[in-house]
Amino acid sequence: MIHKFITYKGVKIHYTTQGKGEAVVLLHGFLEDARMWTLTKKYLPKTFKIICIDLFGHGQSEGLGYIYHMEEMAEAVFAVINNERVKKIHLAGHSMGGYVSIAFAEKFPDALRSLSMIHSTSRPDSKSKRADRERAIALVKRDHKGFTAHAIPLLFSEKARKNNLASIETLKKRAAEIPAGQIAASLEGMKIRKDREAILHFAPYPILFIGGKTDTVISIADTEEQMAAHSVTGIWQNTAHMGPWEMPKKTADILKRFWKDSKHHVVLHAQKTRE
Repeated sequence: MIHKFITYKGVKIHYTTQGKGEAVVLLHGFLEDARMWTLTKKYLPKTFKIICIDLFGHGQSEGLGYIYHMEEMAEAVFAVINNERVKKIHLAGHSMGGYVSIAFAEKFPDALRSLSMIHSTSRPDSKSKRADRERAIALVKRDHKGFTAHAIPLLFSEKARKNNLASIETLKKRAAEIPAGQIAASLEGMKIRKDREAILHFAPYPILFIGGKTDTVISIADTEEQMAAHSVTGIWQNTAHMGPWEMPKKTADILKRFWKDSKHHVVLHAQKTRE
């Protein structure tokens, strides 16, 4: 694995690369960083070039402004793939990384081979969810370490909390290192993100949704509705919000199969377009 940096609008963006072949870009969720993919990557073949990016204010990447807009982070992702001289990618994002991924899909549709939304949604925050974000921002400003220590275990299923104690402690430690202002900037960006559900109905590339049967962060009903869209393949896992942590091998297997099948989808779509 190779660690690399680029400068985007004056700030440092960190990412890693490994393997050769079709490019896969993996984007982490809120309070995570590129290292969240370590377990999943063990089960991905070396025939892909895997690029893992630290989004604004997470891991070794610097922040940009007081609000981390999903569109701005998507542009930073595009800058990374340009730096790698890659034209088309399989893009997969977990949670907030999914919000960035679908913003990328809107801005750079020609750069996608496929899109994977992992415990994520194309829909904006509801009124109640925006209120939750506001409360979280206020708490972060008072005690960001207390906020992260409380929030992270709740992302796992009850069973997984017992079986993943080491992972949870690792995540809590990493999240506590993120400055309060950068956590708040991410929350602000998620709170005001756009509705991009239309992409699910008109995308010329295949889209995968991986949902968690006991996820309390992403609405299960909303996920089911989005899985019914034209271009979407939907798969449920017996996890909460942290499938890549709770079931890394199964997550990797689902992604591998989807990326392989996506070539067939593109051919079928091209034939359908010509008819």
